[in-house]
Amino acid sequence: MTAWRRLRLVLWDLWEGIRSQAGRFALSFLAISIGSASLAALITVLAGLQLRSDRLIHELGVNVMAVIAQPGATRDGLEQRHVQMLRNNFPEASVTSLRMSRAPTLGTDKQLSVVATDQVLSDVRQWDVTDGRFLEARDILHARRYAVITEALSKIWNWSVGNVIMLRNTPFIVVGIVNAGGNALDSEYGDSRLIFGERAVFVPHSVPQLWKSSTRAQQRTVDAVFIQAPPSVPAARLLPAVQNVLQQPDQRAGRLSWVTPESLVQGLTRLQRTLGVTIGAVAVLCLILGGTTLMSLMVANVRDRVTEIGLRRALGASRGEVAGLFVLEGIAVTLAAGAFGTLVGHSILFAPEQILPGAAAMTPLSVTVPIAVAVILGIVFSYWPASAAAKIAPAEALRSE
Repeated sequence: MTAWRRLRLVLWDLWEGIRSQAGRFALSFLAISIGSASLAALITVLAGLQLRSDRLIHELGVNVMAVIAQPGATRDGLEQRHVQMLRNNFPEASVTSLRMSRAPTLGTDKQLSVVATDQVLSDVRQWDVTDGRFLEARDILHARRYAVITEALSKIWNWSVGNVIMLRNTPFIVVGIVNAGGNALDSEYGDSRLIFGERAVFVPHSVPQLWKSSTRAQQRTVDAVFIQAPPSVPAARLLPAVQNVLQQPDQRAGRLSWVTPESLVQGLTRLQRTLGVTIGAVAVLCLILGGTTLMSLMVANVRDRVTEIGLRRALGASRGEVAGLFVLEGIAVTLAAGAFGTLVGHSILFAPEQILPGAAAMTPLSVTVPIAVAVILGIVFSYWPASAAAKIAPAEALRSE
């Protein structure tokens, strides 16, 4: 007998065995499908949340913390002297600052986000300079009217390196174009000191802000400080030391908010744990229910097919062949249920994008794990009925008859 003919006979036996007990197997198929769909959805959502966490950390900057001055403080607030003090106390760290303002550009009433900063900001936030260069130390030292614009702003108004732009009535020469990150921080932190939007212009903080009514004292203030810890020191470990320096009474730094990679993803981490417990429990319960249902149905199936099993044994079938037939039936049912449940789980998440926008990411694990778990269930829960079927002797067929 050729291998192809043997395979066809095996497949025919499987089909006849499942078709003869279609109602029974349908119950197990339904339970395992629900469990597989829940498991596929869980892995997909967790992968999406992890991807979002990675994007948040990437946009803030790897191993970077932010110190943000809060409005309404009774003290002086953050100033350039605090930035210099942090650089003196933590020489191995990279420290930068920014001061935010708004200004119209000549010929339009649309406001630009003007970020007064220094040459370190691009390195700390780990941005890509797509054309030209970022600000340099000599630009800050000589208060040059140089500007770096975002890539999005360059595309919106067709600005390029070498163009002269106006912040109200103050001209600036564009020396660079930078990709200042995406919008992953938008939903977590709407603060413009962390996200600058599409219309952002970066200028030296030493340039007088003639586009707004400012005093010399305002020129010294900063809205946010970014600190990139040394590679060997996690930002969370450096945070207490930075807090200790800035919160000394004589520093008069005012009320501060602290943003670290851990605080950025704290909410997502809690959501991951909650979903892991709730959806995971549903998936486990449905899979176990489907497995036990499959086992009970196969036990009944073995009892109903005693005559057939005895006849097979009388015609020369070995115990292993009989046991293998029932194990294959269990695998066929759970494989189909796992594949169907995985398809349904992904369809629910991705067909209507409004359900969980941006919170799901299909990965190889979200496809293979539910199906593999379903197949393992089919092997485990069909093993005992298959063993019982293999032990039926040919004489039992005659007594049953």
